[in-house]
Amino acid sequence: MKSEVLYLALAMLVGYLAGIVTVTIAGIPFALGTSAGVIMAGVCVSYFRSRQPDFGGPVHEGARGFLQDFGLNAFVAVLSADVGPKVISALGGDTILWLAIIGITGALVPPLVAAVPYPVAYALTTVLALICGYFSMILS
Repeated sequence: MKSEVLYLALAMLVGYLAGIVTVTIAGIPFALGTSAGVIMAGVCVSYFRSRQPDFGGPVHEGARGFLQDFGLNAFVAVLSADVGPKVISALGGDTILWLAIIGITGALVPPLVAAVPYPVAYALTTVLALICGYFSMILS
């Protein structure tokens, strides 16, 4: 089966071009970004193809799976390469210490708040249930 990817390539080109466009509103530039533009174009083509299965001709399942996996991996790689140096520079100084403290606190406090009082409350309610049950038997 011959795979037709021309429509997909054209959609990626249109998404890339749409991502480059910058609109300035009140002096603030807004841009979709090339990676988000290509993702949105892929979503639009996928939606249109789900409504019109003949659009773009037959696509072999293996080719579709490869393009889907490759596209997602390329998106993550490009985004990581773009954001990675900014994250590394932001973690300079005391930021890494505060990030570690906040992370440890966020990971440990919720389980401790839920788990520590449980045995005490369970033991107290069990004892009270036994005592109240004993008194109810005596009074009845």
